[in-house]
Amino acid sequence: ILEILLRAVAPHETYQSLVPTEGIYKEHNYGDLFPGIEGNSYYSVNEYGYRSPSYFDESRYGILAIGGSTTNCIGLSNDESWPWILESLLNQSALNHAFTVGNVGVPALNSNHHYFQLKYLQPQYENVRMILMLVGINDFNRTFLSKEFTTEENKHSFNRSFIRLPRDSKSMWYQRTELYMHLRDKYSAFRTSPSKLSPSDLDDMLNAYEAATKKDELPDMSLALDNYEANLREIAQLAKLQGSELVLITQPVLWHDGMTEYEKKITLTGIPIKDGITYTVEAMARGMEIFNNRLKVVADDENVRVIDLASMLPQDISVFFDWCHFNKSGAEKVAQAIYGNLGYLLNDDFSEAESGEKSEPIPN
Repeated sequence: ILEILLRAVAPHETYQSLVPTEGIYKEHNYGDLFPGIEGNSYYSVNEYGYRSPSYFDESRYGILAIGGSTTNCIGLSNDESWPWILESLLNQSALNHAFTVGNVGVPALNSNHHYFQLKYLQPQYENVRMILMLVGINDFNRTFLSKEFTTEENKHSFNRSFIRLPRDSKSMWYQRTELYMHLRDKYSAFRTSPSKLSPSDLDDMLNAYEAATKKDELPDMSLALDNYEANLREIAQLAKLQGSELVLITQPVLWHDGMTEYEKKITLTGIPIKDGITYTVEAMARGMEIFNNRLKVVADDENVRVIDLASMLPQDISVFFDWCHFNKSGAEKVAQAIYGNLGYLLNDDFSEAESGEKSEPIPN
């Protein structure tokens, strides 16, 4: 009886990477520990599973923002996140058209997951004509796993890409029940609950980092890099098949030469320490640069547009609250940078023939 009721009232029929919610305050203490953000954030996801002040529909130019936590903008409220600000900038522009920028960024997801997000989410939304993909940091993190990337892991990536899936996407009979899918929802909500740090946690990390042996050379990155490249090429081909303009965005980080002790301290949550061995911030900066360069090579080969965000932003606490995540002013800078660089694309789309009059170009 319960299964029948669930199928009638709350069926699982679509793919969703984010759980729809009317709007909640996400409690965390980032503002107590890190620069440029407040203590709590207001977070909401519409019934279709993306964050935006508007909806995808035929009358609006749809842009789907896919990525990890730097797209999700952890620690920031809806209207402080860069996709939300970008939508506002586009709708205030001289392009004479309405825009929707739907944010489906999920913390910890990498390019394996982004392929599946693009494959299954884009067809569900109306008039999605552009894909913005800020990617790289979580693929770089896989460098430190030191393992092969197997078919079984790709299967896990598919499941991990979505908080909710259609019942018929599952293989086992019990997994195709609403009872199972709703229990999965509960588990997913528990799994994605925000963690809290304390000042003593950061101090412990700093002490552990100072005591560890620091290497200036990262482990072999070839497995992670080759997997990253293969995924990006598949993403580029898939976007072409779907008829969407793909724009790849490089990942900025705070790591750089000559960091202050405070800057080092707030980036330690992004530096692995294992068996008393860790890496210098300079090595981490070089590693991220290598992944960004690989993205640019693939984009050039596949004739895909690139916004080299990593080269545009200052590497300081006016942008970051830790090693890679944007604080409030940083998200504004990201939105402005992306907005300026979309001009050469969008001005072509909204030509004089489409708008009825010549649009003023977005400033680069």
